[in-house]
Amino acid sequence: MTVGFSNPPSRRASRAVFATVAAAVFMSNLDLFIVNAALPAIGHSFDGSGLGSLSWILNGYAIAFAALLVVAGRVADRSGHKPVFLTGLAVFTLASVGCALAPDVGTLVAARLVQAAGAALLMPTSLALLLDTTAPEKRAGAVRAWASIGGIAAGLGPVAGGLLVEAGWRWVFIVNVPVGIAAFALGVTVLPSPGRAGAQKSPLPDLFGAALLTGSIATLALGLVKAPDWGWTNARTFGGLAAAVLLGVWLVV
Repeated sequence: MTVGFSNPPSRRASRAVFATVAAAVFMSNLDLFIVNAALPAIGHSFDGSGLGSLSWILNGYAIAFAALLVVAGRVADRSGHKPVFLTGLAVFTLASVGCALAPDVGTLVAARLVQAAGAALLMPTSLALLLDTTAPEKRAGAVRAWASIGGIAAGLGPVAGGLLVEAGWRWVFIVNVPVGIAAFALGVTVLPSPGRAGAQKSPLPDLFGAALLTGSIATLALGLVKAPDWGWTNARTFGGLAAAVLLGVWLVV
């Protein structure tokens, strides 16, 4: 990620940017852990859903998030950190509404994939925006504070998830909505829009490579998760694992 820094920002501006970034990063990191606590309740709500299907609520998010991070960072370098951050925040918040309203497991998994795309747009741009408004001598501390948000979210995730599930598993996703709206409204006002000199000269994101990586990880996870139900010698299991290997080799080539 490229970072620009021109005029020294005021302390109030730096704090406002950090509050916006922290809220968004905490929300997206919390979602990685808070859903774990809600999974049994989700399974009970959708009768007949096996563990293999429910696991994609977690696996789908993790796979899409990891595969899109580098692509999202490249897009932000070309298009600007602020618009990409706000887009990611809006996508994540709207997808949270979709998760909360999901009528079945398939819809919930699809909404989680959209959530992951929003989170992938948020994470790299959040750090770049934070550094844009932090004086050079304070950037190391800012990075440490940014990184610590993930640890705090990981620690609070199971606890918050357990409390919210008492009111209903859909609250695990509804809780993101007011935080996302508040962060978006604040971000429109306080986030910097630094110049992007030379940004258009940066390489285009490798969308095809990201698709291959996503497909390889997804088919590998599918084969491993479904193997106990299908059987390790079943053609579907073998096909999933073979597809994972072929897509991975294609990615390397």
